[in-house]
Amino acid sequence: MPTGFFCDSGLAALAASLPGGLRILTIVARDTLLTDCGLAALAGRLSQGLQQLHLHFDNCGSISDIGLAVLADGLPGSLQSLTVHVKEVQVSDAALAALAGCLPRGLQTLDINAALTQVSIDGQGASRDPERLRAWALQHESAAAEVRAAARIQELAKPAEFEGAVEDSNMEADSINALFSKVKTSKASRGELRGFAKYLGIDLVTNPDLEWLAI
Repeated sequence: MPTGFFCDSGLAALAASLPGGLRILTIVARDTLLTDCGLAALAGRLSQGLQQLHLHFDNCGSISDIGLAVLADGLPGSLQSLTVHVKEVQVSDAALAALAGCLPRGLQTLDINAALTQVSIDGQGASRDPERLRAWALQHESAAAEVRAAARIQELAKPAEFEGAVEDSNMEADSINALFSKVKTSKASRGELRGFAKYLGIDLVTNPDLEWLAI
């Protein structure tokens, strides 16, 4: 897998070309321009018969909790071995807990490397054993739910609009309200929208334009 200037469109093209009966997939894309959208494209194309998935996305600074949550949601139930290396990436306990909640029951080997990230020492310590990671994740269910909600909204809103909201903590109120209005009538549940708001740090009580969501 190329490094350097490899980006979302390249990963999307690769994902689209994956054969349906693929059993083993290894992607090494360290130090690239990949973002959450690239991981979403990959997650949507994983073969349901896939048995081994090995991903190395170290130092891809534009990948966040949301990308890992989207990837987690796309893991096939047939998976027996999973490697996810995201060293020096913007991920936290929330993403790790979301991933833990999606691990297939038949998973036998797990290798997650989240060194130099916001993942806690306890989380990193549990990241090589499926059962231990699931048990650890029980303490972070709320954070995992919020990031899963944000990942769900990403699928319903235009990527550019979504990324603008997530990346800009000082995003103008009108823009945030417009984004929520766009997905208000979509398939997103009220709980997912609330989780998305919490992920963005929006106070629903003090935002009159979003009081419909606080009710």
